[in-house]
Amino acid sequence: MFVFIYGTLKRGFPNHEFMQGTFQSEALTVEQYPLVVGTRMGVPFLLMFPGQGKRVKGELYMVNETQLEYLDEFEAVQQGLYFRERIQVEQLVDAPKQGIVEAWAYFRGTGGPYWACDVDSLFRNQHLEEYTQQYTKNFIPRNQR
Repeated sequence: MFVFIYGTLKRGFPNHEFMQGTFQSEALTVEQYPLVVGTRMGVPFLLMFPGQGKRVKGELYMVNETQLEYLDEFEAVQQGLYFRERIQVEQLVDAPKQGIVEAWAYFRGTGGPYWACDVDSLFRNQHLEEYTQQYTKNFIPRNQR
């Protein structure tokens, strides 16, 4: 199964060492979504407002069930920080097999730690097409929060 990664788990980003699975290609969401960086911890969030925001660029990984469960734990799904939903993404030119595929993606949930802003507040922030290295300067790793 595929998972779409858009933030700090991407290659070359602060949490990539925790990414499990096999890189497939860069990818772009078929539908528009708001991608925001809006907490004082500099954490990127994809918001479940389909049709709003922008087509988001990220990375597509192949994962197995165990790796997906690990990602659920890493993304604090049980605590409500994120929830996982299937979306369609378009594999970009470097893909061995181009086209549109279904992938899991992690969206901002309604729970989590005190510093995680509510979805409505986050929605008011700038909507990004891509989480790039410039946004990592304000990112605070988990072990420093």
